[in-house]
Amino acid sequence: MIDGAKIRQLRMKAGMTMAELGYKIGVTEAMVSQLERNLRDTNTEKAQRIADALNVTVNDLLLARR
Repeated sequence: MIDGAKIRQLRMKAGMTMAELGYKIGVTEAMVSQLERNLRDTNTEKAQRIADALNVTVNDLLLARR
């Protein structure tokens, strides 16, 4: 599962708004908000697009296993 808090942290580090990230990955700002709040999960393809937009790997977006 993708960690929404990590998406938010990396997006802000990149100086990107939710709208800008949404545009880059082909979803709405509302969808980015839902992803960041862990209200929605994403498929592998979108996870890769998020990682590419943030210049990280998909593994960097995953929840840490305990």
